[in-house]
Parts: sequence; structure tokens; C-alpha cells
Amino acid sequence: MKIAEYILIYLLLFQTAYSKVVIKDIYNRTVVLKNYPQRVIALGPGSLRIVAYLNATNKIIGIEKFEKKFVWGRPYILAHKELLKLPIVAKGGPKDILNIEKIKIFKPDLLIISFRPKYYVENLQRKLKIPVIAINYGKDFTNFLTDQNLYKSIRIVGKALNKENRAEEVISFIKNKAKFLYEKTKKEKKENVYVGCIAFKGLHSIESSYSKWPPFTINHIISIVDNIKPKGGHLLVNKEYILLKNPKFIFIDKSGKKLLKRDLYYHKNFYKNLIAFKNHKVYEIFPYNLYNTNIGTALLDAYFIAKIIYPDKFKDLDIEKTAKEIYTFLLGKDVYPQMKKYLGGFKQFEIK
Repeated sequence: MKIAEYILIYLLLFQTAYSKVVIKDIYNRTVVLKNYPQRVIALGPGSLRIVAYLNATNKIIGIEKFEKKFVWGRPYILAHKELLKLPIVAKGGPKDILNIEKIKIFKPDLLIISFRPKYYVENLQRKLKIPVIAINYGKDFTNFLTDQNLYKSIRIVGKALNKENRAEEVISFIKNKAKFLYEKTKKEKKENVYVGCIAFKGLHSIESSYSKWPPFTINHIISIVDNIKPKGGHLLVNKEYILLKNPKFIFIDKSGKKLLKRDLYYHKNFYKNLIAFKNHKVYEIFPYNLYNTNIGTALLDAYFIAKIIYPDKFKDLDIEKTAKEIYTFLLGKDVYPQMKKYLGGFKQFEIK
């Protein structure tokens, strides 16, 4: 064999070794990619959203059926409607029983999956015979500044898709937007505030709330339910407790707006005795939990709430300009006008 041929073989072997990408997923599993994938499937809550944040939707070859529902609450779908034209690869949801043979038909070279146990992910990789990386964020999302599962998941997907720089830009953007609110309100402490109609495993009226709610905590706002569940999380509160605490400000998740209006009809006396309703201090915010946390929308809620609770500090804040900045950076397109069309904008709740 000639020296030139030896050199060529060496270079090919070197290139193959060099092109390998080694990933440590959310379970600290070592996953090796032969090269950067071009045919990707992202399954489970939050997976497709992260791919969209990384400007990598062009690699997606199929989506879950569930991703095509409630598009008004999925900014990443509104920004990338071409995804709706892709074939269905799975039903969707953390408990979906995947059809392995169906997935194989699409010949993916990478599968990203969330909210599945480690043994399940390993078994899936063994059956598909392609790299499978696990991520997990949203369920334990508590704070824009400290939620390590969120940022770790973004970095994992960023490395797998050759979008590491973009991943760091996304993380910095989220933290900086949150830090601005945190620093501007850190000398304040607003109490006697409440958020209701939070969507959680279905739609709810005013009794559905959230302790240590991120858009509140980043603004140093204490909810009337924070003492009930000190570690944070969703909870249902009875009307008697809400009336007892009688919050001065109430924020309503738009997803439960219709239920609230119906409840207003049947429980008129209750609402008449709430200070926030008497003083017209009830405001509508966007639902941000749909197939995990829509980070951009959660941030936008926090900015609107800051403007309402601290009007002097945020008098120059234009919520539509802020929405344009957040959505355009994260998704490449300002989808606020579309969301406003579907849901109505941020506004005072109309009490009739």
C-alpha cells in the first residue's frame, strides 16, 4: 500500500473519530452521536419547544398529534406553522405508548424525549438503535434565575444539534430578562396578591392557584397561598379562604376565563365582597403552562404583573414591545399579535 493511501485512511479515521459528539443527558447517560443529526424527532412535554428556541426546527421530521392542539397556547407552533404540516409520529404526552416500528419508518438519526424514566429511555434507544437523549424541565420549574433542569436541558439539546452558542444565548436572555425584574423590585415586598384560574390537568375557575408562582416570586410578590404550600406548586383553594384573605390584586389565567364568568353568575355575593373585584383590580394574563412551561410567555406575564403592581417603577414599560422582543428573540417571530387575536391581550378583566 502506498504512503498516500495510508495517509488517506488515517485522515478518514481521524475525521470519523473527530466528528463524534458525546452527550451527557439529564440522567447523566453518555450518548454518542456519530455526527450532528439532520433528522430529529422531539417527543414529550417541552422537547419541541427547546428545539424551536435553538432555531433548529428545520431538523424536525415529524411531530406528536398533541402538538397540533391548542396552538393558541403554543408560541413555538405559532412561530413555526410549517411544523403542523409534518407527519404524525406519536400521539403525545408523558404516558403515550410509543409505536417503535412507526418511528423507525421515518429513519430519525436522533430522538429527544422528556419526562420518561431512565430505564425507559435506555430501552427505547436499544429498540430504535439510534441515539436517544433524555431531557426534563417544567414540572419542577420554580424560578427563572435558578432552575437548573431548564438550563441543563437547553444545553443538552444545544450540544446535540450543534447549537451550543445559541443555547448559551437563550439561557443568558432568559436570565437577563428575569434579573431586570428581580433587581428593580428587590427593595419592594408586595403582599395580599392572588392568581387564579390556573390551568392544571384541565381548566379551572378562580379556586385554582399556585404557591411561589414564578411571575410573582421574581417580582418579590407574596401570594395569599404561599404559606399553604411553602415549597411551591399548584393547589386548589376554597372560596372561603380567598374571601378571608381578600387580596387587593387578582390575576386571572385566560384559559379559565369562561369558567370564571360562569362562576360569577352563580356566586355573585362572593365576588361582590372581594376587594379586587370591587376596585376593578382584576387582570387577565396569558396561560403559560401548556405541554410544559412556555418560558417566553411566563416572562411576559411577569413583566405585565410588574407594571400593574409597581406602576411608578414600570410606567415606561410597553407590554407589546416587550412581547415582540421576547418572542422574536426566542422564536424568530413576534407571535403576540396572533396570541392576542386568539385570547385577547393583557388587560383588566371586564366585570359585568
